[in-house]
Amino acid sequence: MIYLEYELYKAKYLDALEVLNEYLSEKERIITKTMPNAIRYDKDITTTGVPDETPLESYIIELEKSQIDKKLAIWRDIVEGRKRLLECKREELMQSQALCDKVYRMKYFDGYGINKIASILHYSRAQIYRIYGDISKKCKT
Repeated sequence: MIYLEYELYKAKYLDALEVLNEYLSEKERIITKTMPNAIRYDKDITTTGVPDETPLESYIIELEKSQIDKKLAIWRDIVEGRKRLLECKREELMQSQALCDKVYRMKYFDGYGINKIASILHYSRAQIYRIYGDISKKCKT
């Protein structure tokens, strides 16, 4: 049952992608923190838009950026590795001759309905529904 391994790899890939996106949003937050403010014309005193930032604040912001960049590099590598594993597992799943793998492949990759799967595999609709039900149960746990 290669489809279970495929689902596990897909879940790990999506988890790593979520962590990477969190680090990207953190970096975006840090970058926006360093940007100058817009000039406000509704106040009596206008500013030039240059932030009042001390050298210590500048140093801390740059340090945060470098730490985020290191984490981003690590998580990009992790995401790429998991993506390659997922692609390899998909190829293995495409070559599998097990009935449950065929049903999974036809349902989720090819987008076939139960009737079409039953006619292609020469099984009854009830058998395909049972197999599909088992696949659905195992994939959700």
